[in-house]
Amino acid sequence: MNPGRIVGVILGVVILIAAFLLPFAADGDTFFTVTRLTMNNLRVIQETGEPALITLAYITIVSFILLVIAGIVGFFPLGCGVIGIVALAILTAGDILIYNSYGETFNVFEFGAGYFVAWIASIAALFASFWRKGQKAQQQTVNVTVVNQPQAPPPPPPPAQVLLKLLSFFKQL
Repeated sequence: MNPGRIVGVILGVVILIAAFLLPFAADGDTFFTVTRLTMNNLRVIQETGEPALITLAYITIVSFILLVIAGIVGFFPLGCGVIGIVALAILTAGDILIYNSYGETFNVFEFGAGYFVAWIASIAALFASFWRKGQKAQQQTVNVTVVNQPQAPPPPPPPAQVLLKLLSFFKQL
C-alpha cells in the first residue's frame, strides 16, 4: 500500500479530531459546537438583517462541512489536503473580510488549537499525496528488430482487350 495513503488516513482522523474535539474558538468551543450553535440560531441571525453576520454564519457552516468531508476522504490524501485547505481558507478569508467591514482588525490567535491543528494536518495531507514508496521511473531497454522484406511487385494492369470490352459495353448503354 502507498505510504502516502496511510499517512492521509491518519491525517484525516486528525482533521476530524480537530473539528469535533479540539477547541477551535478562543473560548474553548469546538468547531462542531460553534457550527451547531450557528445552525440552531440561523433564523435569529437572518432576522437581524446584518449582512456581515449572516455571511459569517454561512461561511462557518460551509467551512465546517468541507472540513468534515476533508477528514472523511483521508484515504485520498490529495483530496483531503486540498479540501481541508479550501475549508480553512474560506473560514480565514471570511473572518478577515468581515472583521475589516466592521473596522476591527482580525487576529488569527483568536482561534484555538483545533484551527492550527487542522491547518497543519491539511497541509501535511497535501504533501503526503506526493509520497510514493520507492517508485522511481525505471527506464527499460527494449530491443526491436526491423526486417525490411522486399514487397511483391504490383499486379500487372488488365490487358487492353478487357478494357476495350468494358468500354464497348459502356458505350452501348
